[in-house]
Amino acid sequence: MTGSSTRRLVSTLTPLMIVAGAATAQSFDPPTTIPAVQRPSAVATGLFNADGFVDVAFTVDGPDRILVFHGDGAGAFTAGPVIMLGAGVGAGDLVTGEFGGGPEPDLAVALQNSNAIRTYINNAGAGFTLGTTTAVGTNPRGLTVGDHNCDGAMDIACANRDDNTASVLTSDGLGGFAAMTLNVGLDPRQAAFIALDNDCDLDLAVSNHDDRSISVFTNNGAGFALSATLAVNPALRPDGIVAADFNNDGAQDLAAATETFATVWTNVSGSLTNRVEWPLGGDSADIIAGDFDCNGSTDLATANQNSGTVSVINNTGAGGFGAGVTFATGASPTALAMGDFDANASNDLAVANRDSNTVSIALNTCTGDPGPNPDCQNADVNGDGTVDLDDLQVMLFNFGESCN
Repeated sequence: MTGSSTRRLVSTLTPLMIVAGAATAQSFDPPTTIPAVQRPSAVATGLFNADGFVDVAFTVDGPDRILVFHGDGAGAFTAGPVIMLGAGVGAGDLVTGEFGGGPEPDLAVALQNSNAIRTYINNAGAGFTLGTTTAVGTNPRGLTVGDHNCDGAMDIACANRDDNTASVLTSDGLGGFAAMTLNVGLDPRQAAFIALDNDCDLDLAVSNHDDRSISVFTNNGAGFALSATLAVNPALRPDGIVAADFNNDGAQDLAAATETFATVWTNVSGSLTNRVEWPLGGDSADIIAGDFDCNGSTDLATANQNSGTVSVINNTGAGGFGAGVTFATGASPTALAMGDFDANASNDLAVANRDSNTVSIALNTCTGDPGPNPDCQNADVNGDGTVDLDDLQVMLFNFGESCN
């Protein structure tokens, strides 16, 4: 079903607050909001309608469905397709990837009450059709997407909260998946593919909330084997986790949202070690990684559920994190996603606020590097980095000549 509402974002003037510490280069405009009907629990971003502007999708309940809103490239959104999931299935986590369609991103959603992962295939930007539904463990959540077996197809993994397992769904490249089950710790919350040893086979990490631990599985090419159990500070519990290269050494490290801290492990020769806790501006649940201050290093952002805020902490450039910003969102922010919503080559944030029935859009005020201009590169005939009279002279000298 396709929604016809054209409701725009409504501004909410919420001031930014600086996290204790030194001044920061990060800055976000006061968030605006998308009305999310009832209890949004997850949010994802992508170029869903192939117009070149980043869109958002989020899960809501009452009834369970996915709402898609199309971006206009200037930070505003209008309602797009509505994907009905079925009564009482439990609309949960949501991710994007190519799961059997064309180049436009498809969707995968965790059906928490149905114990399944379901895909929806993008119809070349004209809405979504039902893909496949794959049975997993009990109460799936914390989805991650990646090609874990180097076959060019996107695979999925999830944490199954109520039976202390994780599921890995291996794609057949045609839209179908084969599921395998891994035993993890108590109350798993999030799965994350991670390249521990820089080979083609992605490994897997799973956060165990009640065990205060992270289960790490090594991919040997034929399956996954538990290789380490990382202890979290005994005073903290992990929730969301994310893999990224925080110290710019080419190897993926791991970060976890652990209440009022972000806990980071460094990848040393394929092993996660050197655990450090970095303070946040609230009690975190979800965590994502991206360059939020446009300096080329990977920063962290967390959704702080109890305080109704988001914290963004700044990477110092060597894998450490300093001061950042914390800004107010709606009530009970549960999930984060990033995308360039206003086309200024910087990472903006979308936040699902479960208890205020909104999705917040926070536009990043820094301007990133848009990359090389292909038209300018083509016109730079002599390759000196500047389009000038020298290039015009070369072009005129060769005017009318065959290039074969």
